[in-house]
Amino acid sequence: MISMEDEKRYDLIDGNTLKKIYDELRSRLNNIVPLVVICGPGKCDPEEDCTTCEPEKKTNCMYHQRNALKTALNDNGCLATTFEEDLELEYASLQEQIILREPEVDIVFIFPDSRGSAAELLQFTRDPVIRPKVRVLVPHQYHPLYTESESYMTSVYQELMATHGHVYPYDPKNEAHRTPEYIALMMMGAYRLYQLAHQPERGADE
Repeated sequence: MISMEDEKRYDLIDGNTLKKIYDELRSRLNNIVPLVVICGPGKCDPEEDCTTCEPEKKTNCMYHQRNALKTALNDNGCLATTFEEDLELEYASLQEQIILREPEVDIVFIFPDSRGSAAELLQFTRDPVIRPKVRVLVPHQYHPLYTESESYMTSVYQELMATHGHVYPYDPKNEAHRTPEYIALMMMGAYRLYQLAHQPERGADE
């Protein structure tokens, strides 16, 4: 005799039922829009609008890479912003830390490019609220796995790899390694699915 539980299983085998479940999941996924903050260097020349840079310069310029990443994330289900241009912070260091501690901020991508930004990076990753959100993007030639440099920046990356883990090599030309956009989109796609899978069950609080 077929039980009610068996009938439910047979219903799930039906292609239309599975499609309905899939469509519902896609609809719920579209409602998950992570807030992403992208930190990194500003314009090479503050007086320029950076619209006339040569293609080769744009490829190697972290400012352009940061904005390209923001565009890619905003086009793929995220709400991405950068500090300097979008928020015009007056006391950047303190205000950035306050903002990144907010629960509404999901992920923070950082392009460190100097001793100053490395010190700021360490400050963020030593904050127990901000640390789980931070993802560091490093040009592959400076990543500790691919250089024998003993510079201050390398030591910072090594510390982060040992205590935090999220230090990713990239190649803007997509030759030796993936581009920042590829890395971030892959990561945020998995992040959105994880958030969907761990949402509270509907009706659980009713």
